Amino acid sequence: MAANFQFGIQTRWTLAVALGSALLSGCVPVPSFHYFAPAVSGTVLRQGLPVAGAQVVVSSRHGQERQIGFTDDEGHFALQPLREFQLTTPVMGDPTYAFRVEIAVGGQDYRGYSEGRVGDAPSALKIECDLARPRPLVLADGEYHCSKTR
Repeated sequence: MAANFQFGIQTRWTLAVALGSALLSGCVPVPSFHYFAPAVSGTVLRQGLPVAGAQVVVSSRHGQERQIGFTDDEGHFALQPLREFQLTTPVMGDPTYAFRVEIAVGGQDYRGYSEGRVGDAPSALKIECDLARPRPLVLADGEYHCSKTR
């Protein structure tokens, strides 16, 4: 036996208003994830030697989201992306992302990497960091200790 659903005038009106509002706001009711930062992995070195136990933090410049991890004995780390589940998907305007990577070891803090752009964040970022050699990062404010490897 097939169910027969009938919507009343008020229900149809409510659905029409909700859909119209979503479309006028530039969003459609399609769930999605917004990425504030990619999955970040890499290696932390000091003068070419691995740094074990360094704290690596990836944080969003758009909010309080952050991922924290530590390097293993080989100096390797891997952190999950910063993302937020959204019930709507924007159809007008471009998304933005901005994040930074910071490293702390032995009571010293290091600026690792920083990136922000209009568009979607890349899905993954691999970096190599040498705490003994800061280098300028293009379009950034100052020197950083990490660079992209791919």
